[in-house]
Amino acid sequence: MKSHPVSQAERWIGLALIVLGLVTVSGWLFHRPALTQWFVGLLPMVFNTGLSFVATGVALVGWQAPGPRRVRLLIAVGLVILSSTTLLELALDHSLGVDFPGLHTWFDYGNIRPGRMAPNTALGFLLIGSTLLLTDRITRTSHALVTIALTFGVMAIGLTGLVGYLLAPDLLFGWARSARMAIHTAVGMLLAATGLWAYWSNSGWYTGGVFVREGTKIRVLSAAILFIVTVTAGLSGFVLLQHSLEHSIEAQLSTITTARGPWLQTFAAQVRANANGSVQVAGLPLRDSPVESTLDAGKLGRSAQKLMAMGYRGVAFTDSGGTVLSRFGHFTDHPVVDAALQPSDASALVWDQGLVLRTRIDIARQAGNPIHAVEVDQAIPELGRLLFNPGGLGPSAEVVACIQQDARQLICVPNVSHPAPFLVGTRAAPAQPLPMQRALAGESGISYAVDYRGRNVIAAYGTLAPGIGFVAKQDTTEAYAPIRSSLAVGAPIILAIALLGAIAMYSQLNPLLRRMNRSELVASQAVTHMQTVVDAVGDGILTIDERGDIRSANAAAHQIFGYAPGELLALNVSALMPAGMRSAHRAGMANMLAGGAPQVIGRRDVQLPALRLDGSEFPMELTVNAIPSSDGQLFVGVIRDITLRKQFEEKLSRMAEYDSLTGLPNRAFFLDRLSTALLRASRSKQAIALMFIDLDGFKAVNDTLGHAAGDELLKEVARRLTASVRAVDTVARLAGDEFTIVLEELKSPTADSDRLAAKLLQAMRAPFTISSNVLHISASVGLIVHDPEQDCAVDAAGLIRGADGAMYAAKRAGKNAVVRHSAAAAT
Repeated sequence: MKSHPVSQAERWIGLALIVLGLVTVSGWLFHRPALTQWFVGLLPMVFNTGLSFVATGVALVGWQAPGPRRVRLLIAVGLVILSSTTLLELALDHSLGVDFPGLHTWFDYGNIRPGRMAPNTALGFLLIGSTLLLTDRITRTSHALVTIALTFGVMAIGLTGLVGYLLAPDLLFGWARSARMAIHTAVGMLLAATGLWAYWSNSGWYTGGVFVREGTKIRVLSAAILFIVTVTAGLSGFVLLQHSLEHSIEAQLSTITTARGPWLQTFAAQVRANANGSVQVAGLPLRDSPVESTLDAGKLGRSAQKLMAMGYRGVAFTDSGGTVLSRFGHFTDHPVVDAALQPSDASALVWDQGLVLRTRIDIARQAGNPIHAVEVDQAIPELGRLLFNPGGLGPSAEVVACIQQDARQLICVPNVSHPAPFLVGTRAAPAQPLPMQRALAGESGISYAVDYRGRNVIAAYGTLAPGIGFVAKQDTTEAYAPIRSSLAVGAPIILAIALLGAIAMYSQLNPLLRRMNRSELVASQAVTHMQTVVDAVGDGILTIDERGDIRSANAAAHQIFGYAPGELLALNVSALMPAGMRSAHRAGMANMLAGGAPQVIGRRDVQLPALRLDGSEFPMELTVNAIPSSDGQLFVGVIRDITLRKQFEEKLSRMAEYDSLTGLPNRAFFLDRLSTALLRASRSKQAIALMFIDLDGFKAVNDTLGHAAGDELLKEVARRLTASVRAVDTVARLAGDEFTIVLEELKSPTADSDRLAAKLLQAMRAPFTISSNVLHISASVGLIVHDPEQDCAVDAAGLIRGADGAMYAAKRAGKNAVVRHSAAAAT
């Protein structure tokens, strides 16, 4: 089925989609985040999505020529292939080379598969491509219903995409393979659905009711709209519930990160105060105490033993640079984790086969003694449980403390999920940093991100102490488990309610629509009867709206213009006019619609040229009348192809003026030409001449070879005579073997006419080959010259008498000769 002319709605929607897509594509190509996001903080539209919107917009702008329609077909196939490949990537979690990740690495937005469309986005473009493939190829009712269903599918994806952005399905279901649909992608889907609707709702298969009756349209569209609105409203309730749950989880996580740092500092201060007292009890002088005894090796050993007896697991004595000079008990110089709780503090959190608080106490220094401080390790088994307890957040919840090991790695303290210290790789710019990286940078807050395990998490981050990052996080799949469970129960209920509501509306409309269908059937039968009558008419009949679009056409109109049945409905009437008439047609229509006088409308049997599909022009007779309609004026044109009539008229005209055998002007036309030549000669003061020619020996040819040979000889004589004279001269056949020639524009009348007469005699003396017979004839020529500047006035009859007399004189003189009479013989 041929596509219809593009409506304003389709054109503007198509242009809007092209702009939306080009802005996004430009943003990725030229590294402009604002062009891909709309607003800071929103998810961006990926490159493939922008490219697909450009293609969809180009397809919706539409064409009528066969070439561009093939381009639209290629666009539709391309959308289907791209979206299907993306869905396959999502199913396999494997790149198939269509995401263009290299274009997206400069801007991290939390998608660990840069450039990959969201699943619902890919599904939307699959439906768009399928709709474009199908809508121009509707041949049955099932095709029409599928096209309508696909369009509403795109609309549903757009609406649920808007709600889904807030519902965050990538977090709800733990998608790490793609991001959710961006808000402006959802808006683009709604625009595309509206454009597709505008596209097929103006098509002949829809407006004409060929495959979808009005009752079916109302039932299907009403039920579909109710279904979509109900589902969208139901999902909106889950969005509100999810936001409430998010606030609760965020508050719990934030409490962990903000409260445990101060608690740890308070606990460390108490441990340090206890250690000061223990050191004094062990007999070691503090830095600000008076020195009463020397710190020899024996005394250091005895003091260390006393400290270990008080519950410290290890004791070490260090110099001013912190180098261990001697150690006692279980004390490690270089623990896996060693994090100072404050830059100027004497306490550190150490991992050495367990979580340990290490406290440094400065002691008095004696001359010659390098010992400056004593460090005591106190194992506190309960510290890790208290510090890294996730509370009641669930099995996936984790509380982590890390320090920066080097530029590429973090080392983290063991917790309930990791019994030993573990390393975490950092993410280099421009990738989205880990929540722990933000914490180590001194930031604090809430983040929805992909963690070091590649899972979507809700994370609260802050600092446990300067240089110690602290993160409390929970997998979104677990955090949103109540919402997911509610969806598992609620979504089928919402769908069931929506479906039942759609079915109820569909069924409740049935009584009304049955009456409508009966009326429609009666009207359809009347239309069918009228169409049958109209199609039986031999003249073409078109109805045209104020825009010039053809609304209906009978069979004769299609046949006259060379189009297949139904193809005229996709055209503007200007396509049936020669190119030179179109601007005048548009100006005339605009003038008439503005209140001016019509030039063609209301006049009967106006003859105009028209244009067939193959580009050939033909004459038509046109009668156009205007009738009022609900959409303005409707114009009805009755068209008659008058090609045969014109040909017949031309033939009659030719038969009246030309000889049927030789094609030369006949006697009547010759007399008209001669009279006209005399008038021109009188005005221009230039001489003319008239020759009368009679063939010598023609009767013998007829008698011996027959009249057919004689006719062939006459045609050959006509050709030689015509070839012997100039373009301004006139050769005519009067009757039988008699010919005349009018010579005009003679500058040297006598010389010019004599030269032409001699040329004619020579042409006639040359042998003629007729039906394999070589014939020899000659001609007798009578010549008369009239010069308006020297001769008296003369009329055509006088010239003819003078030339005829001269011709008979040539016959009497022995034939094959030219005899000239003066102009006086014509008076």
